[in-house]
Amino acid sequence: MSEGVAVQAQVEKAHLEALEASLMHLRRHVGVAIVGGLDGNRDALEQKIGQMQAILHIMGQHDEVSPARCLAYATAFLENLKVR
Repeated sequence: MSEGVAVQAQVEKAHLEALEASLMHLRRHVGVAIVGGLDGNRDALEQKIGQMQAILHIMGQHDEVSPARCLAYATAFLENLKVR
C-alpha cells in the first residue's frame, strides 16, 4: 500500500470514527426523546438530525468518506456489537 493510500485510509477512518460518535450522540438524543415524550424534544431532535444530514452531505461532497468505506465500517461495527 502506498503512503498516500495509507494516509487517505487513516483520514477516512478518523472521519468514520467521528461520524460514529456523532451518531451515537444522536441515538442518545432519540432515546431521551422517546423516554421523555417526543413532543417536548422534537425541536432539538430535528435540529440534531439536520446537523447530521449536513455533515454527511459535506463529507460526501469532499470525497472524505466513500460510500463503500462507510458500508465496510458500519458492517464491521455491527458485527462487533453482535460479539459483545
